[in-house]
Amino acid sequence: MCTVAVGVGNGETVSVAFARHVESGECPQDAVKVKAKYKCSMDGCSKRGVVQNLCFGCRKHHCLKHRHEFDHGCASASGQAGGASSSAAAHLASKAGAAAVGLVPSGQSSLDKVVAKDAMICLNMDESNSARSLRALFNNSSAGVVSDCDEQLLLSIPFTKMVKLGALLLRGPAGSAPKSLRLFINSPDMDFDDAEDAIPALELDLSERQAFGHELIMLDNAAFLRVDHLTLFVASNQAEGEVSVIDRLAFYGPV
Repeated sequence: MCTVAVGVGNGETVSVAFARHVESGECPQDAVKVKAKYKCSMDGCSKRGVVQNLCFGCRKHHCLKHRHEFDHGCASASGQAGGASSSAAAHLASKAGAAAVGLVPSGQSSLDKVVAKDAMICLNMDESNSARSLRALFNNSSAGVVSDCDEQLLLSIPFTKMVKLGALLLRGPAGSAPKSLRLFINSPDMDFDDAEDAIPALELDLSERQAFGHELIMLDNAAFLRVDHLTLFVASNQAEGEVSVIDRLAFYGPV
């Protein structure tokens, strides 16, 4: 086995970190030859991996270059919001919560138990979604929040006590998952005008990996040290369409 210490970056699984190490050329070739038995499933790719790196959607091994769904044409990355889910997409949804466990930064754990779920509010939510759908955001289910008259969503999320937020997991289906996201701290009575005009604690365009729940959104600035209320403003989605969907949320912080 290789004796070189391998660092695991934020948002990386152990399998991805080790595959990156092997492909860097730092790993002794004798170890690679013995252990590299997993061939990439991408047509035309002959690379083999030391550890198995299964796609959450199709459940096939892919090399570092082709590990993302959109890099190997996975069926789970081509589904549309509101359409029938493929078996791969359903499997991806069921695994996202479990996958997040491997992404949690050292020294942090889930804060979902201190979210005041019954007091959450979502503006511009499709009326066919009930308050139970807001609670379902913290379960591994496909019942989530769907926008109504346009692509914007405004989620008001209170906590039962003051918390320090370290990371956020957010997941939506391909195409309708959020892209432009603004986070506001301790401002419980915001409306859409406020969310567009006020200065957020954090503003970012989510990558596809962040939007699909494969990579955590790190909340590492001082604004998130004392939080009793978080407002999430979704201004646009990955496909720039008229419907945005969030079907999973999770918060992490120091234990």
